Amino acid sequence: MTIDRPEWVKLCPSHYGMAWTAKHQTTADGPLELEGVKLRTPFVVAITGAGKGIGATIAQSYAKAGASGVMLSSRTLSDLKAVAANISRESPNTLVRYQVCDVTQEAELEALASTIRREFGRLDAVVLSAGENPKWVKDDHNGMVRGAIGIHEEANGDFFRVWDTNFKGAYLSSRALLPILQETTSDGARTIIFLSSASSLFHTTDIAPFCGTLSKLAVNKLAEIIHESYHEEGINSYAIHPGGIPTEATQNFPDSSNSILIDDISLPAGLCIWLSNGKRDFLSGRYVCANWDIAELEARKQEIVDGDKFKLRLTL
Repeated sequence: MTIDRPEWVKLCPSHYGMAWTAKHQTTADGPLELEGVKLRTPFVVAITGAGKGIGATIAQSYAKAGASGVMLSSRTLSDLKAVAANISRESPNTLVRYQVCDVTQEAELEALASTIRREFGRLDAVVLSAGENPKWVKDDHNGMVRGAIGIHEEANGDFFRVWDTNFKGAYLSSRALLPILQETTSDGARTIIFLSSASSLFHTTDIAPFCGTLSKLAVNKLAEIIHESYHEEGINSYAIHPGGIPTEATQNFPDSSNSILIDDISLPAGLCIWLSNGKRDFLSGRYVCANWDIAELEARKQEIVDGDKFKLRLTL
């Protein structure tokens, strides 16, 4: 569903990018709708952070769209088993495999890559959705839960816990899995998608703590570097803001987040499939917001390319 811009979007500074299209997408409909989508065959996708929430929904959606193979990974075996069972039940023609993997551990990622080569022999798309949210703090004055402000309220341990999963994990996962994308025949989608966040564009910690903002900003740059380094080989990379999705991970968010967490969990899944089902070269190497109206994005394709938009640049 596309709606007029919510009130909170209208209040955002323009450089947050939330209002770049006239309409605001909240569900996977229109070009993002799964109905009628058919991925090419074979099509193998690997998803980190696939045990629950957004990652699990992305995995299930790829299977429904006709992926011939889905490789699931997360840190919790019971979660992986549950998602795999759901895929096998709903999409019996999809070969699904799962493996416990901590994305901060290089050896575990190399083992995951070996499993993909052995079980599938190819890889068309990678979705790196493993991530951590910062811990919230209690305000000394009113007792309300909020994000850490500045750099002193955040515990060092929590900063590096978030950084290690969000950026180090994305970097190590890219190093382990990108070679399989490169090895896959030229008819493959050769797509790598990073789950970023609109918070990567925030210039203060009033809304989101610094560790989340910085780690996701680095992910945006990683997507751009991969594009610049490997695009001539046919690799497309994207850093996406999934939308404001209420999940188990957001249950302890402050009440002030309720007006923002209004998007359906199908939204980022629809965007991932749209990006990897047919080359979307004009968006490769860029930050892409799932709330943007896809029809308008396509209509403004030349403007995006000519202006080299949605990348980190110094304004002079």
